[in-house]
Amino acid sequence: MPTGPFVCPDCGAKGVKRFAEFVSGDQFVRSASYHCDSCGSSEEADGVDSPPDIREDFLRKEGLWGIKLAAGSDELKALSILRKSQGLNPSEMLSRKKRGPLAEGTQAEMSCLKAVLEAAKIPAETFVIQSAS
Repeated sequence: MPTGPFVCPDCGAKGVKRFAEFVSGDQFVRSASYHCDSCGSSEEADGVDSPPDIREDFLRKEGLWGIKLAAGSDELKALSILRKSQGLNPSEMLSRKKRGPLAEGTQAEMSCLKAVLEAAKIPAETFVIQSAS
């Protein structure tokens, strides 16, 4: 689980904030939590912004994941959904289709895309592109 520095808002002690990623339905969620060893204050929040390097920590710890369509899937519909969900223009999506995979990211990010596709009745599979280091 990736971590980052943290200063307790109650007592000012330095500590560690822990980050997690998960999928809730078809929504990607990143959460953060801390527990202060000095005063016992703690908090957990979902849907938080996290430092940019936290995503890189997830990739290092969990590896790089991809998503592909199952045989017989409605490719045009899938490409449209993926293009919208990732903010890509049509030529960028076509380029991804040619070179594969259709998307890549953290395990939770790809699980979320899979859930979005499957909600649209498009079977998809996640897979490891590069194992964790």
